[in-house]
Amino acid sequence: MSQKQENTTPLHNGTVRIGFIPLIDCAPFVIAKEKGFFDAESVDVVLSKEASWASIRDKVAFNVLDGDFICWLLCQ
Repeated sequence: MSQKQENTTPLHNGTVRIGFIPLIDCAPFVIAKEKGFFDAESVDVVLSKEASWASIRDKVAFNVLDGDFICWLLCQ
């Protein structure tokens, strides 16, 4: 039997910047940040409160943000 080798190389070197609209559906990200869950997994996350989805779209397009959190109800 072969042993599974663990990957110790980080997938992302640096800070992960996530944009969000301050609505109730952003609570998991805000709570995870406040409770230190990202830090516990050695992930440096910066949450960026934005005023509109258009602002988030533009900032992701121009690499100001790495990603966003969107309410799936808006996508249906």
